[in-house]
Amino acid sequence: MASFSYAWSAGTDSVVVETRQSVGLPASASNPASLDTTYAFGNRTRNTMSVTGAVLKTEIGHGPVLGTDYTVMESTIHDTVGRATSTTISGVENKTTYDDTVTGTGKPRNTQQSLRDSLFAAYDSAGNITKTINGSDTVRSVYDAMGRKITESIPIAPVDRAWKYEGLKTTYTNHNGWKTETIVNPSEGTVTQAAIKPNETTASTTVELTTYSNGTSKSASNYVGDQLQAATNIEYNAQGQVSKQTTQLGSLSDKIHVFAY
Repeated sequence: MASFSYAWSAGTDSVVVETRQSVGLPASASNPASLDTTYAFGNRTRNTMSVTGAVLKTEIGHGPVLGTDYTVMESTIHDTVGRATSTTISGVENKTTYDDTVTGTGKPRNTQQSLRDSLFAAYDSAGNITKTINGSDTVRSVYDAMGRKITESIPIAPVDRAWKYEGLKTTYTNHNGWKTETIVNPSEGTVTQAAIKPNETTASTTVELTTYSNGTSKSASNYVGDQLQAATNIEYNAQGQVSKQTTQLGSLSDKIHVFAY
């Protein structure tokens, strides 16, 4: 059984609104008339707001329903535009500052937890993250004029990644030289991804998967160099059910399975 109550008080420059949720068994079962207001335990939420209605601080806790003290389990302090600048949960505080003056993006610039290293972020004028620092780890990113990431580097690893955009084709290359090519075909409503693993002594391995926009598979194939190892093609009927599946293994004849419903 539970009940809710609300209370508010106004100061010269702030308004406090408190919500109480009474839960558990009644403190005294001998007085039925007090069942809705007298409980042994309860949850409380206290919001401190400016006179304009902006939330400045939120406290969430629990304690005796009729008492004046309760344990604050979570507390959040906001700046004048409503962004959280400090959040404390079970005694662990996270502080956040925002990028208002450097690039004017207003995005989080530095986050620091009381028990851990701080996380620093830098942005370009378009709001893209160009650098993050988390302890000893630094990640640097570069973007093109359309805001797409083209390079990413982690010097301590070291790791370098790159993205190349050619119309409807995107090529991602990781630090090992492995590539993922993604090709979008709007006319067929498909997306084809090819994972290419280079090899210095033998031919590269390519795994290719084509899916429709709804996530269903159209085809899958595996190549070593330019030699096909295996391939599967799936066709569907008007109801979206698999109607035909063709499988090929190397130079062997195709195996065709037809499904009827």
